Amino acid sequence: PRPTLNGTFEAVTIDAALAGANAVQLTSGQWIDVDLAIDAAITSDRFTRRLDVSDGLTVDGRLGVETLESGFAEVRFTGPQIVDGVGVIDLVAEGSGSQSVRFDGVDSSLREVLTFGSDLTVRGSGSLTTSRSEDRFELLGDVFGDGGALTISNVANGGATLSADSSESGSVRFNGVLEDTALVAAAGADVRITSGTVTNVSLAGSVAINSATASGLTVLGEAQVVGSTVNSSPQLTIALTEPVAGGGLTVDGLLAVQGTNQRAATLEIDGGQTIGGAGEIRLDRAGAIGAEGVNNSL
Repeated sequence: PRPTLNGTFEAVTIDAALAGANAVQLTSGQWIDVDLAIDAAITSDRFTRRLDVSDGLTVDGRLGVETLESGFAEVRFTGPQIVDGVGVIDLVAEGSGSQSVRFDGVDSSLREVLTFGSDLTVRGSGSLTTSRSEDRFELLGDVFGDGGALTISNVANGGATLSADSSESGSVRFNGVLEDTALVAAAGADVRITSGTVTNVSLAGSVAINSATASGLTVLGEAQVVGSTVNSSPQLTIALTEPVAGGGLTVDGLLAVQGTNQRAATLEIDGGQTIGGAGEIRLDRAGAIGAEGVNNSL
């Protein structure tokens, strides 16, 4: 078994010399301006386990957030900060537990941002969530869903690219707020927007939309308005934006509205506006059962 390394560490590099091993586990801890150079994991077997991080973190090794049975494991970032490095934050469930990366803002009068650097990868299954709806993740590196859904809430990337990929057993799901982001889905990946608001976002690759209200949405690849289950009724609403002509929706690829014979899929355009682009909006039969009709609505 890996040795345990709990406690408070400030302005240090956690490496093999300090830890006494190349891989350690944690059941609690507080890291302040730490550089992680080895494999460390906050690990829960049945209970709640949490690692608190403040004043920045560099991950040049692997930071695991792991549940072995039915517990809950969390890395909680307090206050705006930058998480960089060339390593990976890895959310892993080996049982029925749940694992989370949480961002706690400290100033209720401001929108605060937790930034993940461009060379850092977040992977696995679990959630990235903010304690306050006004705070944001800025994810400049890659996200990779594996072993279940990697659910990410409240992202604002300042116009930068967010690259999303998944294994056959995983998916990447966005909810809450997705804004000012160039979302690029890798070929064959399961990437979807499950709910929330989408503002000034471009979609490249194949992205499914279960439910969203959007403005400033540009479809560069293929987006499907499709249900999350066979019993759900997906809807994409394009909100009225200013100026009225242009800005709500631009389709330079394919936007497919994919209902079934039982549930309608809807593309709703609010108010008088111009839908731009050189692509295609298709009322699609991909959800059809045999020769039966499908319920698609524009």
